[in-house]
Amino acid sequence: MLVEALIDWNIDRTVSTIMVDNCTTNDAMINHLLQKLPTKDMPLDGKVLHMRCCAHILNLIVKDGLDIIGRSIERIRDSVIYWTALPSRVEKFEEIACQVPVNCTKKLCLDCKTRWNSTYLMLETAIIYKDVFPRLNVREKNYKSLPTEEDWVNAIEICGKLKLFHQITEMFSGTLYPTSNFYFQKICDIKVKLDEWVKSPNTLIQDMALSMWMKYDKYWEVCHMMGVAVVLDPRYKMSLVEFFFRKIYHESSRFKIDEKMARDILAIPISTVASESAFSSSGKLINPHRNRLHHITVEALMCSRRWLWNEANDICSISDGIQTCPSILDEKDDQDDRDSK
Repeated sequence: MLVEALIDWNIDRTVSTIMVDNCTTNDAMINHLLQKLPTKDMPLDGKVLHMRCCAHILNLIVKDGLDIIGRSIERIRDSVIYWTALPSRVEKFEEIACQVPVNCTKKLCLDCKTRWNSTYLMLETAIIYKDVFPRLNVREKNYKSLPTEEDWVNAIEICGKLKLFHQITEMFSGTLYPTSNFYFQKICDIKVKLDEWVKSPNTLIQDMALSMWMKYDKYWEVCHMMGVAVVLDPRYKMSLVEFFFRKIYHESSRFKIDEKMARDILAIPISTVASESAFSSSGKLINPHRNRLHHITVEALMCSRRWLWNEANDICSISDGIQTCPSILDEKDDQDDRDSK
């Protein structure tokens, strides 16, 4: 039905990419479309027709990371569930929060385990009320899930990491501005951060980052054609590409082989103008004020000057019966040296 719609709208020969979620059904659908549509009219013969939703891939990356760290935030989640379960508990929580005091009006929010952004928002708010929970533990005997100090340390660090993904997801999901020019920059931001987190002294963050890194490489190890969009952004052009490639690959050059090819190929001139001008004497003999002289007149003047100059300065020499005289170019250089003095 999609093929029929594209043909009816007469856009089957102008389709460049199709944006879909990442699932096996859509993979099969794209393969089917490639058999039905004229791939010769598509960029790269249809190799980039399938554009996977970046927000969906981000969701998969973060979910893999949260599966590793789920237990470390379990007590925080249970605390939020307990203190939001009944209106009376919400009232008591707000009362103690005013006593601490906490300069915040946000309310605790429950998360959905299948939606990582809700987990981020839950942690972001719970961390603000970190000092409220111990006081509640003293006054409420049924409250049994007080987070430990280690739980809060992990939560603060995890929340800081999830903030990056939350901001990028919101940017990718925009509808009032172009988003293709953000693609390369943001997936490189994630790559750089994952490389840093893998080296974290916190083993929990290391494990989380490694899990995310494996999922990242599965989908974004090779940059999609949409990466070209950043070059078309007049704010960045090639500067952002060069910046991130140096950070990711930790080398002075991005492309070692291309660099050697460029050195060899770009050194080849396509004309002899440069080499001929290096040995040309026309500029010394015919200046802008004498460029209308006939060639016979120029020859006569050159010879006359040479003879007269040699005769006046008596600089011709005879060796083995052969008379030699300096060339007109040598004479002009000598004259220039005298004029400069």
